[in-house]
Amino acid sequence: ENYVGNGLYDVAPLAFLGSADEAYSIILSAGVKGLAGQHLDMFLNAPSRATLGGNAHMSGTTLLRLLAAYDALADTDLLSDAEKADIEAALVFGGYVYDHPDYWNGEVGLCSANPNMTSLLKLPLGVLALFLDGHPRAPRWLAVAEAELERELREWIAPGGAWIECPMYQAPSLDGIFLLAQALKNVKGRDLFSAPRLQATMDYYGFILTPPDLRSPARLADSPGPMTVPSIGDAFPNFTHPYNGWIAKATAQSDPAFSARQQFYWKGQAFSCLNGGRAGFIPALCDSDLPAVPPAELARAFEGFGSVMRTSWTDPKASYVAHRNGYFLHHYDPGDANSIVYYAKGAPLCMDFGHRGASHDEVITMYKPDYHNTVSFDLAASERHWGMSGGTVEASRQAQEVRSLPRTIGYSAGLSVGGGNQANTRHVVLVKSDDSLGATYLVMRDVTRDGQPGQEFFWNLWCMAGEPEVAGRSVHFPGLFGVDLDVHMLSPAGPQ
Repeated sequence: ENYVGNGLYDVAPLAFLGSADEAYSIILSAGVKGLAGQHLDMFLNAPSRATLGGNAHMSGTTLLRLLAAYDALADTDLLSDAEKADIEAALVFGGYVYDHPDYWNGEVGLCSANPNMTSLLKLPLGVLALFLDGHPRAPRWLAVAEAELERELREWIAPGGAWIECPMYQAPSLDGIFLLAQALKNVKGRDLFSAPRLQATMDYYGFILTPPDLRSPARLADSPGPMTVPSIGDAFPNFTHPYNGWIAKATAQSDPAFSARQQFYWKGQAFSCLNGGRAGFIPALCDSDLPAVPPAELARAFEGFGSVMRTSWTDPKASYVAHRNGYFLHHYDPGDANSIVYYAKGAPLCMDFGHRGASHDEVITMYKPDYHNTVSFDLAASERHWGMSGGTVEASRQAQEVRSLPRTIGYSAGLSVGGGNQANTRHVVLVKSDDSLGATYLVMRDVTRDGQPGQEFFWNLWCMAGEPEVAGRSVHFPGLFGVDLDVHMLSPAGPQ
């Protein structure tokens, strides 16, 4: 209980391998025996994850924690032969459970809806199979996991690299993908880290990072804060992860240019080892000394997600816009279509706050479009949301556009539609200056269309600021981080 409750499953195996202190041997051997019992308890003795309703996908977490810890001890004399036999029996039992057609079977819909849940459960089966090489079922378990991995890379990544789920929820899927890819590389010599679609989604995952965020205390000495995953959809603010660093080390020899770009993204996140999933060996899987080179581009469109524009990758006073205008829906808020996240001169100004950790009532509120930086439509609200989206796949593709003159402007366009047949095409221009503290600002034009006569539209902007000052068609927002925001409404002539 204390081993898990104190988070030792993340650090105990690494400490055991890196230190001669006998205390870590005692901690790890006790933890392994406890995890083996916990794994059996949740299915047999005290069932807690035996059904979909018990968050069955999380059972793979216990299995991987057990496997990582036992792998470090299996060739030592810290466990008796009988204890090793019991632990290996628990691992084999897990293989039979996760491969059972009545436990988690995506082919017949016997699974939870969120994509990452299948990834969290099915891909560890391959890691287990590689460890249990020689068991008669191991080849099948590995084949099941590899087929699932290939399917995810084929079906869950849009052209250009955007992931099927909101940015924060990409991390749980990368957990299983990277663990299996690393195990295959170590045991079989197969290099899935060089797969084009995996590299494309990792470039996307790095490109969308915000400028260094002043709100976070985690920072390097030469940075005002870490670059973070934008909190769009079901997300926490200030979310960072190590996956860019992990793939940077994995490809340092095979693709140095890609590796250097990924290392830049990881360094920008202050070499984060947070949210690294179930690996437990993140410091050993990454290398902070690798070369880091920023991308050449400043603006890109990502089909399914939206567009990102910025003034610089290296200036701490950079401006940045994430324009959410894609068709993917998993773990996004139903009302966030055509919304923006805006940083100016290094300061967060217009945010989407995510809703991880919020109460049920707060989540329902934030599902509605008027709690995002977008145009919301006059439609009677249901209990959950207002039926707004980024449109069909084809309509979203046709509306999405990005143009960039790196020194002067970035341009993005996108579509949002409502349940009452309303529509809004949003055009966003990021005006740049050679001086990062000079004239850098946004111009937005929203072109709305009624679905039927008399419908209203509401223009929403959420700012991190003190009390706003309204003067006619202008609003002054006193900034919280040394940068103020002035909003000038040019059209309509008489906004209310």
